[in-house]
Amino acid sequence: RVHGEMLNDKPRNEAFKRAIEQSDLSNKIVVDVGAGTGLLSLMCVKYGNCKRIHAIEASSIAQECAEVVKNSQLNDIIQIHQCKVEDTLILEHIDLIISEWMGK
Repeated sequence: RVHGEMLNDKPRNEAFKRAIEQSDLSNKIVVDVGAGTGLLSLMCVKYGNCKRIHAIEASSIAQECAEVVKNSQLNDIIQIHQCKVEDTLILEHIDLIISEWMGK
């Protein structure tokens, strides 16, 4: 339910879009912590021209995120990690961490 509300929150999504557009993400490696449905990861590709995104999501919604990434034909750019961030091993330099924290 909360993910649907977030996806439909136009002011929130527009603010993220503007922030990403104003950032220099071109050819950067980005980590999206708590990626959820993958909206911020997709925005980083579309508006930021990132080289690669590691989308980390511990919950089962990571499976939906993976489906969105697959349907968008972005498997070569967005890598889904279904695990806790502290259990994630990324073997490349990270340029930026993006996240929208929720919950406790």
